Amino acid sequence: MNKKIVTLLLLAFILMFEGIYVFFIYEPSYNFVCDGEFSYNDSESKDLLDGNISFSLNDKMQGHAEITGYLTKNGVSQDVIRSVDFKYHVVAPKRIVIYDAQLITYFHDSVDESFSPEPILDFLFFRNKDLKEINISVHKIKNTYLFGRANNFVFACTS
Repeated sequence: MNKKIVTLLLLAFILMFEGIYVFFIYEPSYNFVCDGEFSYNDSESKDLLDGNISFSLNDKMQGHAEITGYLTKNGVSQDVIRSVDFKYHVVAPKRIVIYDAQLITYFHDSVDESFSPEPILDFLFFRNKDLKEINISVHKIKNTYLFGRANNFVFACTS
């Protein structure tokens, strides 16, 4: 009899914790707009990407990202103007998956589409033509969002 009561209490506690987790901790969607300076130096090729990045997610599970700036590749500076609309879903707290990305390359963009300094930015540069999904970690500290993979932050922006 005591085992059944303990088991039922344990089950009730677990269900209560899951309810608290779903309603207060887990974010089923994000809703923010942020932008910030972006600089990336590829240690292997010595390519340097310098500019601004804008990133937005809405509660309809859609997002938009834009990067503008300059890429110095093999000593030659090229303009970068990329914009992408995408869909996302939250797979865990602080973790999203971007999919169905629709890339827009502007006329003034002179960068070869095969360039991608970091796998997390594949959705902006389409290094992999058969790109399906990208997993991204999203960490918020006050009004700053940090994006990356695991604990490797690739870029930050402020809302």
